[in-house]
Amino acid sequence: MLVLIVLLLALVPAVAIAYPLLRRSRASELPADESSPQVELSRRWDAALAGLRNTELESALGNLAQEDYRWLREQYMTEAALVIKAMELEEEQGQELLSTVERDIQQVRLHALGQDGSGHSMVCPHCSSDVVRGAEQCSSCGRPLARVEPTARPDSESSGGVVGE
Repeated sequence: MLVLIVLLLALVPAVAIAYPLLRRSRASELPADESSPQVELSRRWDAALAGLRNTELESALGNLAQEDYRWLREQYMTEAALVIKAMELEEEQGQELLSTVERDIQQVRLHALGQDGSGHSMVCPHCSSDVVRGAEQCSSCGRPLARVEPTARPDSESSGGVVGE
């Protein structure tokens, strides 16, 4: 019995000393490489999406001229397309990402118009001209507009509106 107590008393400090040493050796595995191509593509993707959201918001609030809006949107969409191509995603995944981008853009537009308070006009997604809310088709290009109910997001409150198909 005495031998068991002595072994137990000797084992407790030994474990307390050895545990940090053993744990450190396991934690010394290489951390994720932040300069890897995948991380860089992820950063570029996030930047393109943030730029698109910001451009849509500024345009919906009226802080951005139509010419500037078109140019910025083209730049960010091109960057997003380049990132998708660089990621070499399957076609289905690429389409899913693009539809997510479009859905985010629509939600930002709707949210901005709800915050703006005017809500009398929107922008046609095909020709970027002003469209009266509730119109069935664009007065400039004649393309039909569809009423889209935005998906609910916990971080934003949005109202329905007319957007492109």
